[in-house]
Amino acid sequence: MHTMSLVFNEQGRLIASTHSFDDLSLRNIDELVISYRNQQQIKFPSLKEILQKQFRIDVYIEFEEQVYSGNVTCVAKVDGQQEFIVSLKHATDNSSSPNDKMINILDSARIATWEWNITSDELHVNELWANILGYSLESIAPVTYKTWQDHLHPDYHHLLAQKLNAHYVGKEAYFELESPVLNHEGEWIWVKDIGRVVSRLSNGEPEWVFGARIDINRSKMAQLELEKLQEQLDELMALSPSVIYKMASDRDAKILFVSSGVERLLGYSAEELVGKPHWWCSHIAEEDLAEYQRCTELTKERSYHPIMDCEYRFTKANGESVWLVDRIRYVDSGDEPAYFVGSVIDLSEFITLNQHLKSLSLLPPGVIYQFEKKADGHMSFPYVSQEFEHVFGVSPKVAAEDALRVFEVIHPDDVKNILNVVDQSFLDMSDAECEFRITRDDKTQWYYFQSSPIQQGEGSVLWSGQVINITDRKNMELQLEKESTTDPLTGTYNRRFLLNRVKELKQQHSEHDWVFSLISIDFDHFKAVNDDYGHDGGDAVLKQTVKCINKNLRDKDVFARMGGEEFVIFLPDTSHQAALIIAERIRQKVEHNVIQHRKKKISITITQGVASSTQSDSIQELLKISDRALYLGKKRGRNCVV
Repeated sequence: MHTMSLVFNEQGRLIASTHSFDDLSLRNIDELVISYRNQQQIKFPSLKEILQKQFRIDVYIEFEEQVYSGNVTCVAKVDGQQEFIVSLKHATDNSSSPNDKMINILDSARIATWEWNITSDELHVNELWANILGYSLESIAPVTYKTWQDHLHPDYHHLLAQKLNAHYVGKEAYFELESPVLNHEGEWIWVKDIGRVVSRLSNGEPEWVFGARIDINRSKMAQLELEKLQEQLDELMALSPSVIYKMASDRDAKILFVSSGVERLLGYSAEELVGKPHWWCSHIAEEDLAEYQRCTELTKERSYHPIMDCEYRFTKANGESVWLVDRIRYVDSGDEPAYFVGSVIDLSEFITLNQHLKSLSLLPPGVIYQFEKKADGHMSFPYVSQEFEHVFGVSPKVAAEDALRVFEVIHPDDVKNILNVVDQSFLDMSDAECEFRITRDDKTQWYYFQSSPIQQGEGSVLWSGQVINITDRKNMELQLEKESTTDPLTGTYNRRFLLNRVKELKQQHSEHDWVFSLISIDFDHFKAVNDDYGHDGGDAVLKQTVKCINKNLRDKDVFARMGGEEFVIFLPDTSHQAALIIAERIRQKVEHNVIQHRKKKISITITQGVASSTQSDSIQELLKISDRALYLGKKRGRNCVV
């Protein structure tokens, strides 16, 4: 072994060699006896200090009872790490310089080299330096500093000079620059140059600068694309009405990330909540906390439908309580500790919209009128505008004689409300207002009247006001009410309506024992349905099965979708035994129900868990009991009632 080259990392460990590792007992640079300038031996830390001031040093080395001459060179990598190349030649070997070996190593690593004499403007580069630009070394010769500048993007000329000067004066240990350069095809590609001053003139000015150039275009373009995507994602999250979050699934339940919209939605900055143990749970209403915890635990177990929808009240920074809808998913990839991701939307936006529509409905003019009630109770419309007859179908003359002719065209239930409002206003002289319906030609329209009273002589009162058409607003209100209480896919009620209905009925029956039951329903193998027939097939199964179940329920029963394919039936005035019978009847109907979807027939079964108020007075506890019964049924083979 007359010549060889060895490459060591920053810790002095051997990482590459021109000889097989199996042929070497050497593993660390300090196993070499390195002599420099008549010093007996230089250890690796001292060697690194010398190479901070010089690019390369000539040394003598003893290794395996042989004496070698050679040199040690320090090379900086793209990631800032240093490598040390030791080139050896046997003292009796007259073959070519070990530098040839080092050059082979640099070529193998695809590292372009350059040596620049600042005084003479000589720039020596290797073939790879020219190849990166799409040229051969011969075609681009002679190469000078101007050649470098001519290919450098104009926006980077000043930065190049700035970086070089910072290294010259000692502010930076190395010259480093990532920059776009123009190749032979006229395209801008990204390269990284790393270099250092290896010699200076007697006046201290730099003379030679040695360095390396690496083609980083592929990684740089990926980095820029990633930054662009991140910027777009940040913009989308900022515009989204929902708040995106990531939360640890351990006991501390720390928020790990939250989108910037949290301050707009809830009034808290991200800094106030990120990293704080139990912060999110501490702001959920106490009466909703059990349901939230149930949802988070359930999403850990349910691999077949991992996303859970959870509704709860949350305290904002200003102390206001708002309803939130939280879509939660559990993630356990194994690459990092498990966590939850989710998105939160404020339900109160629907209420705000509803209030806004009410305000708008009061602005446009409608029917202008005067209404009079005398001390003897006789009522009439002394004055009405032209639109009155179009709305009520009653002429101004008839209305002026007797108001009862007008009330005859108003819905009977609404007439009672109107008369009650008029009587109250007659007594305390408060403003009168009320909504009512008129049905003409099989078409129902909603109206709103508002008026102010004035006391007249002989005990009579005269109201002046207007009537406006609020049909569109009322329809939207009804639609909003339906959307806030029902599931848009299946038409069943949602969890919030179910809980409110149970609470309402419990209050009505608080004076005596009242029996009711719950049935928790889950569709068997529903994931397979989605896999086999697509999500539209899954939706068809949910809708048609819900229709089948509804046919077997009473008017007073409440059927609600809790999330995914999980449903609950609330059975008032129903014992546990009666609920089991109802559940079994439903199971059989669903089992024999054939669902048509795109000329295909699909069958599905359900598993049900039953709980009764005799087991607990708490609705939350009953939901847990029925859930446990349901999953016991799953373990028993599904398609059963437990």
